Amino acid sequence: MLFQVAQVVVSVVKRNSPEYKDVTGDPWNGRTLEWAMSSPPPIYNFAVLPVAHDLDAFAHMKERRRTRHAIEDYRDIHMPRNTSAGLIIGLFSFTIGFALVWHIWWLAITGLLGVVVTLIMRSYDDIDYTISAEAVAGMDGTPTPARELDF
Repeated sequence: MLFQVAQVVVSVVKRNSPEYKDVTGDPWNGRTLEWAMSSPPPIYNFAVLPVAHDLDAFAHMKERRRTRHAIEDYRDIHMPRNTSAGLIIGLFSFTIGFALVWHIWWLAITGLLGVVVTLIMRSYDDIDYTISAEAVAGMDGTPTPARELDF
């Protein structure tokens, strides 16, 4: 426990040191595409979806020193809005499961109605938005090895 407390103290004290900051998103020399994102990642993840031809695509790109690729044709990105519907549906589903195990039929029916009503209310919301190609190009404007990949 002493070493764990010491590690927390060292992490807090040195949190702003430049040698501990990693903006590449790949502090452990990862092998898969999730390590190709910058840290913190943009809200849309990849500006162009990568096509992986190998199991460890990012590792093979780094071995060939081909992690940079200029993106010329940015496109609009369709994004879902944040919602609490998943949490609410999860709580109602837990209620349904609990009620079915203990044969509390009124509670199971109430939970099922809660799930259905939440789904209907969510479907009438403004559930998505689009990030324009110009905005994507502006957010992705600084080329870094982590952002511009050879797809």
